[in-house]
Amino acid sequence: MFRKMRRFKQQLSEEECIEVLKNEPRGVLSLIGEDGYPYGMPINQWYCEEDGKIYFHGAKDLNVIIQSIKNMSPKPAASYIVNLLLSTNVDRSAAVIGSAKL
Repeated sequence: MFRKMRRFKQQLSEEECIEVLKNEPRGVLSLIGEDGYPYGMPINQWYCEEDGKIYFHGAKDLNVIIQSIKNMSPKPAASYIVNLLLSTNVDRSAAVIGSAKL
């Protein structure tokens, strides 16, 4: 369904991706608007280990997200990217692909 990672030796395990989601509270949520064009926006998040879902929050950001989800095209496709900086030249990224809903 999804394209394989080009540099597959650097691919993180699912457990490592979860650690990135748990330790980095901010990422970029990308949605497809009703006009068919994709757009991304930085947003705060919290990963819930109990249900495996990502919850977005933030006073200003949340209103934008809610309106954006309401205005999405019929396909609620979404991607969310989190980048955890470990040191000056070392980072870990997690990409989540799925659908968004209120």
